[in-house]
Amino acid sequence: MSLSAGEIVKLLKSDKDALRELSAAIASEPELRLAVINAILADVATKQDLQQLRQELREEISQLRQEMRGEITATKQDIQQLRQELKGEIAQLRQEMKEEIAQLREELRGDITATKQDFQQLRRELREEISQLREGIGILRQHVDSEISQLRRDMNTNFRWTVGLIIAVWGTTVIPLLMRLAGII
Repeated sequence: MSLSAGEIVKLLKSDKDALRELSAAIASEPELRLAVINAILADVATKQDLQQLRQELREEISQLRQEMRGEITATKQDIQQLRQELKGEIAQLRQEMKEEIAQLREELRGDITATKQDFQQLRRELREEISQLREGIGILRQHVDSEISQLRRDMNTNFRWTVGLIIAVWGTTVIPLLMRLAGII
């Protein structure tokens, strides 16, 4: 009976002990553990980068606010110029943030693709091992069948010898006694 991937996932979800054993097996396998860690690290790095960008934006905005407060007495042209510069910097930061987010998405897609390939490789290996086990079971079954056939032949031979010996004993001892008792001999 073959199980689909969805059925295997449902079985693992319903059997928490089996899920723990699978997790322990993945964690104990260095290559799989590395793939999981790399996938997790990509997410962690993304969160840290966003937090760092937020902090930098907050610091720059705070710094700009302080500069603007200090220059309230500046002329309208200076204020307009500062607004333009601020808009440019914000637009630049937005663009940089968009680019970094796009780059992080691409990296994440690459990690997901690598993970999918790892799972496909694992699936192929499992199928090969199952196939090898089936072949081994088939060979074992043939061996057991041949052993059973040999036992039957041995039992048949032993049965013939036993019947032959019984007939020989009857022919040499019991039948002459019966004939003597019957008065034939």
